[in-house]
Amino acid sequence: MSGIKKQIQDIMGDLIDIENSSDVTNANKEEYRKKKYTEMVDYVKGFLEDVGMEVETITSEPSPILIAKYGEPGNVVFAGHLDSLSPSADWTYTQGQISNGKIYGSGTVDMKGSIVSMIKAAEKLVDRKVPFAIALTTDEEEAMTGANYLSKNEYLRKAQVIVMGEPTNMKIGVVEKGLLDLVLTIHGKSAHGSIPSMGDNAIIRALKLLKMFNNIKGTKLKNESLKGKLSINVATIHGGVKHNLVPDRCDIGIEIRFPPPYSPDDIYKMVADNLSQHKKKFSIVKKFELPSIVMDKNSHIISTMQKISNTEISELEYTSEAVLYQKINKNILFYGCGDNEILYQPDEFIKLDDIMKTAEIYRKYAIEIYENKNKKASR
Repeated sequence: MSGIKKQIQDIMGDLIDIENSSDVTNANKEEYRKKKYTEMVDYVKGFLEDVGMEVETITSEPSPILIAKYGEPGNVVFAGHLDSLSPSADWTYTQGQISNGKIYGSGTVDMKGSIVSMIKAAEKLVDRKVPFAIALTTDEEEAMTGANYLSKNEYLRKAQVIVMGEPTNMKIGVVEKGLLDLVLTIHGKSAHGSIPSMGDNAIIRALKLLKMFNNIKGTKLKNESLKGKLSINVATIHGGVKHNLVPDRCDIGIEIRFPPPYSPDDIYKMVADNLSQHKKKFSIVKKFELPSIVMDKNSHIISTMQKISNTEISELEYTSEAVLYQKINKNILFYGCGDNEILYQPDEFIKLDDIMKTAEIYRKYAIEIYENKNKKASR
């Protein structure tokens, strides 16, 4: 094993260990979460300071943030997040296990692999005296408050391009879906469990109502591409309080991802129109929404990445912090290692070689963008 690959393996292993180092209970969840991600931010900070970057960490926010800078603003910013979801059940590999050139662990794809690629690229870019920055958050999977904070930073505002390290399987992402989180509340009537006919079971009515989402899922959207389809995830169901009571309420959490050019309001109307056939009492509330985004496939930032990476353009299924950064800087693209199709599944893994290759693409891209900027300035 080469020295670089061993370093990548060690850093990946450490990040996985930090995230999975302690048990967490509901009582200490938020305290544990902040402590864990502060430790991860400090760990990455140490590497970036060692290579010569100026690193600022913000731990006063609900979720820790890192912004590392080398040189003046107005060049490439690599952006990502350190947080990930908890491992699912049914793993056959242990967290951080190495096998056949792959490292296994929850969050290896999203997006520890690309974070390590940024760290390794940083070493070479500082050696070449190429200005760039790295911006990392720790709550992308939840509230995205870190991205809101970083959107005020001049390095992101003035960047020639923000490279999102989300997993793209080393393709260039130029389209990202929007997100609409809904809570559907179905009301029934309580009664004793011995005489359920005297009540109106909200859970049973909820199941009937959910069948209507098959109509929504099958809705043909204009300009649909292979990946540009509506996706619906019935994520949570909460109903009932005791076995001997007919439940009078059921709350269902639903997540809908949608392609451009649709807006959250378009999708909400589609849902409401379909559910309006249901004559019993229910309510539907928006909990969170983000628009879809599209990048210009013909822009110089995309063509430059195509030339360097020699790969294809891709449409992405997910939603990320990019939508918040795009409010202050339209020059964004997605490029990262890891296959999104195994994201948060049992035995999630990433290839060590892909982390190395992505680091090299990041290095070459930052140099090319910087040199092109200087050429234009000297004309």
